[in-house]
Amino acid sequence: MFTSKDSAGQSIGLIPDKTASKAVVNVRGIKNSDKTGSRYLDVEFTLVGGEFNGRKVWSIIMDPTFDGNTPEAKSLGKKFIVRMLEAAGLVTVGDEASYGRFPTLQDVVNALNGQTVAIKVGIKKGDQGYADKNTVSDYYSPNPESGYAERFKQVMSGSAGSSAPTLGGKPSFLSTPKGNNPF
Repeated sequence: MFTSKDSAGQSIGLIPDKTASKAVVNVRGIKNSDKTGSRYLDVEFTLVGGEFNGRKVWSIIMDPTFDGNTPEAKSLGKKFIVRMLEAAGLVTVGDEASYGRFPTLQDVVNALNGQTVAIKVGIKKGDQGYADKNTVSDYYSPNPESGYAERFKQVMSGSAGSSAPTLGGKPSFLSTPKGNNPF
């Protein structure tokens, strides 16, 4: 019934670079880096639908509320979190007050866990003897100011290919926090 050859086989391999997919969010924790002292969200994404259904991709998102993070890291973390909130429908694009519903990072984590968002998978080059690995290279949003509204629609409808061109842009509301809220 079983043989020694049953344990041999092909590696599953990496998900191709620039693959667009729906993904379910699982924030595994808010962690501090031993190397840099920075703080980040440790996030696992489970791809939904398509050829890579059920595959997992891990990423970190810098904590935009942590004073120990660089301004660039905080800005990027804020952009990614806001795009996920928009993609999950947890805020209403065009209603600035809806972005203030999350006064703490823990509130954001609680809201995002289990939600479906749209991501672009990337490949991070391995170093120090580690192999290349998949990560999230960008997050798609329905916000027209994000530059990704059309791509978001394609991903969520299931019509996104793996290598469509990407667009840039930054929503204007990401430049400064609203009121006393970090988002």
